[in-house]
Amino acid sequence: GKRYQFNVSNASATRNNRVISFDSLTLKPLMDRDSFWRSWPFQKDFITLKLGSGYIHDFQPLHPDIKKGARIRSIDVQELELIAARDKQLPDDTVTYRPLLAGQITSIPFDLRIDSVMMQNSSVYYHEISPKSKLEGTLSLTDLHGGIFNVLTRGPYPADSLVLDVRGRLFNTAPIQLRYVQPYQDSLQSFQFTVGFGKWQMNAANTLLAPLNSIEFRRGVSDTMWLTAYGNQQFAYGWMGHRYQKLRLGLLKNGYDRNYFMSGATNAFTNMFLINNNRGNATPFFVNRVQNKMVFNYWGRILREGMMGNMGMPGKKKQARKAMRKEHIPAHRSVP
Repeated sequence: GKRYQFNVSNASATRNNRVISFDSLTLKPLMDRDSFWRSWPFQKDFITLKLGSGYIHDFQPLHPDIKKGARIRSIDVQELELIAARDKQLPDDTVTYRPLLAGQITSIPFDLRIDSVMMQNSSVYYHEISPKSKLEGTLSLTDLHGGIFNVLTRGPYPADSLVLDVRGRLFNTAPIQLRYVQPYQDSLQSFQFTVGFGKWQMNAANTLLAPLNSIEFRRGVSDTMWLTAYGNQQFAYGWMGHRYQKLRLGLLKNGYDRNYFMSGATNAFTNMFLINNNRGNATPFFVNRVQNKMVFNYWGRILREGMMGNMGMPGKKKQARKAMRKEHIPAHRSVP
């Protein structure tokens, strides 16, 4: 049955210049979050979408039936807010494979060709309930500006690539610049993923790390961080450089308890093996993809593997160097 409600206010269109405008748009489930999850036998994302004012420029139907496809020069939106939540305590879903971002777009069942989708003053929030701690972790991307380019569900040419290029703030504090490029007609779904961070207090990430991983940054200042990843539907590899100081981690019990038995000794032992101050030397990383997870899970694992390597944790550095030698990717030594 119907599960979502769609509303748009003050929509209008002009025939001469083919512009559609609206004051606001919302898409949300008809049920509250807990009821929505109970209605599914497995994990399902609870998603709400809100847009402020928006303009669709140069809208051209590609078929007599307008529902079958359209060509759009640009979509410009203000104050987009996307909120997604998942309860990992429920059984995993039955999907065994999910394509990467370009593949997901080409699986849309109608002909859509959009040159650019631009957003201003936007935000994305992801909430996840841990099956171990029963607590909810939150990842936030705010103050987002940028766009996604070459959105093609049908007929991309060999030279066409999907491009995502945005800047904003991670955890409401860390300046971030993110770029993702993926050719449409590459059978291996190869991509390049680059991320850059400005200065931030690392304990801002505890809203995600503590509930989901039972770990927290007790202190630490990240001056700058960059990552360059090359990958495909099976694995990713690359370099991460991270300049930080005064790093100290704390291990938690059940996502919140700091004062468990032997906690002091455990944390002291853990921090003995960390690189507490890093001048920005680059570290190679290698990540195998979990095939049935979304591309955003893949990005998160890439970032996590790179950060753990910079802090001195063991990883698949030999595999990373071997993969990069094969593709003639030069070594990086320090933060640019």
